Amino acid sequence: MSQIAKTFTLSACALAASLLISACGGGTGVIDTVVPTVDIVGSLGATPGTVEFKFTFSEDVGQSFVVEDVVISGDTTAATLTRSDAIRYTLVVTPKAAGTFKATVPVGKFQDTANNASIAEFSSLPFTYTTTGDTTKPTVGIASVVNTNGTVTLTYTFSEEITGFTKDDVIVSSGTKADVVKSASDPKVYTQVITPGTIDQTLTVSMLAGAFTDLATIPNASDAVAPKTINLDSSVSLMSFEGTTVTPYPWGLGTGYAKTELEPEVTNSTNKVLTVQKAGSTAEAGGGVVLSTVAGVENTAAAQIIAPAVTLTGLNKTVTMRVKAPGVAAKVLLKFEDAADSTKFIQLERTTTTSTDWQILTFEFPVLSDVTYNKMTLFPGFGETAARTFYIDDIKLIPSPSTALVTMDESNVTAGAFGKATADLKTEIVNGLPNKVVEVINPVGAEDWAGIVLGFKTVTIGTVITPIITTGIDESALKATNLKWTMRVFSPAKDIAVRIKLEDVRTLDGIVYNPNNVNLHRVEVDVKTTVANAWEVLTFDFSKVNSGTPAFRPDYAYNKVVVFFNADQKKTATQTFRCDDLRVLN
Repeated sequence: MSQIAKTFTLSACALAASLLISACGGGTGVIDTVVPTVDIVGSLGATPGTVEFKFTFSEDVGQSFVVEDVVISGDTTAATLTRSDAIRYTLVVTPKAAGTFKATVPVGKFQDTANNASIAEFSSLPFTYTTTGDTTKPTVGIASVVNTNGTVTLTYTFSEEITGFTKDDVIVSSGTKADVVKSASDPKVYTQVITPGTIDQTLTVSMLAGAFTDLATIPNASDAVAPKTINLDSSVSLMSFEGTTVTPYPWGLGTGYAKTELEPEVTNSTNKVLTVQKAGSTAEAGGGVVLSTVAGVENTAAAQIIAPAVTLTGLNKTVTMRVKAPGVAAKVLLKFEDAADSTKFIQLERTTTTSTDWQILTFEFPVLSDVTYNKMTLFPGFGETAARTFYIDDIKLIPSPSTALVTMDESNVTAGAFGKATADLKTEIVNGLPNKVVEVINPVGAEDWAGIVLGFKTVTIGTVITPIITTGIDESALKATNLKWTMRVFSPAKDIAVRIKLEDVRTLDGIVYNPNNVNLHRVEVDVKTTVANAWEVLTFDFSKVNSGTPAFRPDYAYNKVVVFFNADQKKTATQTFRCDDLRVLN
């Protein structure tokens, strides 16, 4: 690009006229001697394949600034200068190739309206142009993972680096959208978490044309983002009543019946459901129906089983069922048992909330270790003899949204008490099954800091033997990927603070107590009980730690779990607590 040198001087006549006007009282009496300056910023041009530089002057430079006054470092083919107003100009250049470009205005290339010429050189910062001659529209691929807590993580992989991509550019069929997060290792990859509105549905993800642009400001086309449909149902179907795979064996229904049939009251339905009718005074209050998936002789133990058998675990213990009931507050009881040993069973009762439409009943069984059952019995209208008809469909096993840390049922679990508290493992019978819990007693005179330590292995800390969590669980659960924990607690009163404290008591040499860590490598959260003399699940959010305590650190390896009941309070009366099932939400 050529440069044209210009010199700005006042003629003798103009100078004399100026002095005469000033002497006679004309004008302002003040001569402008302030020299003008300019700020230059480079960026991608609005037109694909261009780079633009914006010039903002400190004052009006009249017509003194022209395209020839700018020196561009970098190989370009054309340059166009546009004046926006008295102080703003835009220079658009077309690079021949990718590279670094800078705009410079040498000394004396412009002057203000008082004829003060610039006395310095001005330059933009170097601007890197990475795409040239680009006419290709960017595209994106969408991958998805359905998380066990019901959310969906979307991964967007673009065909090239893009700009202008936000959560508002993503269209979802339901639910809420978190912000998109750009990968620190790959600028073409973004992730986003979607929370669907309901479970057991599909989620459709799409984008409109122009949702994002590449670095040459070329927008995506609508067909560059193929809509993606995601199946959110991660459940395991136990019974859907389609085909002939399910045989109902009714008993105690009087002259009523149980049968599979096309869904009633739905025109042209192809969906089969289970219809159960209790026949009023001739029915038993405990009448129900055994659901079998094995062919055999009716009313024999060999026929009344489900195959494969259902295994309920600490992670998979929730069963859902679609129900259409004849009234509100109708009781539905679901029972699993061992067909060969009727003493081994588990059952839960739920109550309907509507009489006009289908609803989903959720049965979360109190199972903390693996138990297998091969017989399923359903009791619609449990405890009633009134003539009523129920419709049942889609019995499913739902994966748990959490991972067990300590269930108290482990063979090597240890609960170490301190501060004059006592701790013992106790066995309770829940629905005919043994369940271990930790019972903690704070006697009168126990220390304010009395509590227990939960773990699977003991180490010596100073002169004290204490449990730590080292085996039997995935230790990554103790890191910052999951900051919400839950624990079942039985308290003698409400509004009692329960504290969980995590400590890192290891060094780089292994599982060894580090006395320098105990005060710094810790995190504490208090949660208050809400009921008295009853079990409840408390949630501890380690992103919201107690005031005055260190924040959760993902680079620490917390391996000691301490629990305090009625934390920091004087023990003026003996209180007994129980705790169970310490879990981390996935």
